[in-house]
Amino acid sequence: MLISSPHAGKQKQQKAIKFKGGRVKKSKIIAEQIVITHFNSQGLASEERLIEFENALVNTELGIVGLSEVKRKGERVWKRKNGSIFYYFGNTAGHRGVGFYIDKKYTEKITELKGINERLAIAKLKINEHEKIAIFQVYAPTMAAPKTEVKEFYKLLYEVYEEEKEKVNLVIGDFNAKVGEEEETGACVGTHTHGTTNQNGYKLAKFANTNNLKIANTFLNKDANERWTWRSPDGYTRNEIDHTLTDDIRKVKSVEVIAGFCFSSDHRPVRSVIELGFNKLPSSFCRKNTPHQKKLIIPMHRRQAAAEWLRNIASQEDWENISEKNVQQKYDCLLELIGSAKEKFGVHRSNVKTDDKLSCNTKELIRRRTEIRNKVKLSKVDQIELAELRKLTKKKIREDISKFENEVTTEIIESSWSTRKVKKALAKGNALMPGLKDSKGNLIRDREGIVNLATEFYSSLYSGGKVGEQESSQDVSQFALEKITPINTQEVIKAIKNIKANKAPGRMESKERPLKCY
Repeated sequence: MLISSPHAGKQKQQKAIKFKGGRVKKSKIIAEQIVITHFNSQGLASEERLIEFENALVNTELGIVGLSEVKRKGERVWKRKNGSIFYYFGNTAGHRGVGFYIDKKYTEKITELKGINERLAIAKLKINEHEKIAIFQVYAPTMAAPKTEVKEFYKLLYEVYEEEKEKVNLVIGDFNAKVGEEEETGACVGTHTHGTTNQNGYKLAKFANTNNLKIANTFLNKDANERWTWRSPDGYTRNEIDHTLTDDIRKVKSVEVIAGFCFSSDHRPVRSVIELGFNKLPSSFCRKNTPHQKKLIIPMHRRQAAAEWLRNIASQEDWENISEKNVQQKYDCLLELIGSAKEKFGVHRSNVKTDDKLSCNTKELIRRRTEIRNKVKLSKVDQIELAELRKLTKKKIREDISKFENEVTTEIIESSWSTRKVKKALAKGNALMPGLKDSKGNLIRDREGIVNLATEFYSSLYSGGKVGEQESSQDVSQFALEKITPINTQEVIKAIKNIKANKAPGRMESKERPLKCY
């Protein structure tokens, strides 16, 4: 039974919850806002492009990002070092492809990541016990594509949406569709539109009306300069072709285009804020987290600059006036200087893995490139400068990454001589399983289902059941019947050549160098 609070607005209500012992407490139904963005990156095929994209996200909250034109082949789920999830699906290298880049605060809510084809992918998240959201990331064919390709795309979109939809649904992405004020578009379009509807726009409107969806960006009043999502390379043509579709327009609190996003693309990100309600227990029943002190760590590639700065500051201190007997005073002064260096060059321990690999000069090039791209009209000089900046920025990013990796390698090798630590430090993230097949051959993509399937497999593997014993006995008997050929000289020579250098001798105390020389 819902009991309205006299002091609460529309977004706050109270629900009676019964606990053990017959006690009744009231939990608040509060609103949780989720940020969902879609962005046509025009290529994240290389690690340099992905690092540039992550650098652009540092000062911009995009939350769950649906990506078009990832241009990577295959299907992979990567947990990046910053804790975020990067998922992509594509059939052709350097062409099309879709995916998601999900901020680390949403990773625990992911239940399924699924690629349908190189134009359609799905992400499902369980926001709370009662609400599950499905995000359909789309990269639709352009106006120049054959009619059969467009028809097949929307036919598949109809089928997938009907099969995969959840309680809350969003269809986002680059539809290459312009939606105008024409009455033929129907009730899915709001009153705030711009321009005329093209053929892709009519197909989009038909899909939305059939599935009771609303094109959310047409229901919010924005200026023309705040609506366009794509601009031609010459800067003169601007269109709104990226859209957000929802089955409940009341949950959409805002849809805005991110201007000045520091990434090289002709598209601008479109960020939506979705509001969902959930029950919050009284504070007396919630475990309070003790606040922890934020520790700062100076990244490896900043330590040289930090050491020089500390050396200069320390040389300016009047150490002679400090009494030689008062060691504690000197120690406190030194600690204060080190703390100042950490504040100036350090990052929080929780963000140390998002270590900024780009130098200040490279960031300035990115800022200058973004500044030129944001001009209303580009002159010939601007177009030439922008083209040169794109080339130079790409080169500098590659150089900065190489320099960072060399410094990390040198630091680890000089301190521990461990190549394993080097590989771990330079790893781009952890690869996760996008899916597993069960005993019947069905592909399981649900994250909880994958965990249960793996648990069941290893439990049966180590349980020592009858099935395992029968299979192992059959394998042994079959192996015993096979004829084993004696080891010949060529196999011995090949094995000796493959022995790694600088390895400790075994039980026979024989070293590899004399064997190889022999």
